[in-house]
Formats: sequence, structure tokens, C-alpha cells
Amino acid sequence: MVARLKAGVKERQKRLNYALDVLHNWSADLEPLRAKITSSKTTWLVAGLVNGLDQCYKALPTPTEFTVIATDGSHIDVDRHKSTRCYLINIG
Repeated sequence: MVARLKAGVKERQKRLNYALDVLHNWSADLEPLRAKITSSKTTWLVAGLVNGLDQCYKALPTPTEFTVIATDGSHIDVDRHKSTRCYLINIG
């Protein structure tokens, strides 16, 4: 199990580097991507592009208290041995 986890670190880093490369490549000229989004035929709302894809923003302060109204994780594969590192807020 430890060997598999260590091997996964290299694969995750490779995928992260690829994703960052794609973001940087698209950020130079957003018009082709905007055109692709505009011409796509989807049945759901697609986010528009306002700023570049590779910009960084300072995180807002976190609230001291919060309330979870409802959750649904039925689409997330369960691995009970890993810690949860992300959250999904479905507003639609």
C-alpha cells in the first residue's frame, strides 16, 4: 500500500504539471476558448471567461461559524482510507 501511495505521488505531480501547462497555454489567448464555449450545445449553464485562467487571488477570510444546509456526495468514489480534501457545493 505504501509503495502504491508513493507511486501515486509522481503521477499526481505529473497530472498537476500538465493541468498547469494547459492553463498557461490557454491564458495567452482566451478568444478561441470563449468561442468554443459560446458555440457549444450544452443543456447546462457554462461559466464564462472574464479574466485569465492562470491568475491568483488572495483568499477571503474564512467565517468563524458556518452551517451546512444539505450535502450530496453520491457521485464521489469512496475511499475510506483517504482524508477528504475538497468540498462540493451544488447550487443548481
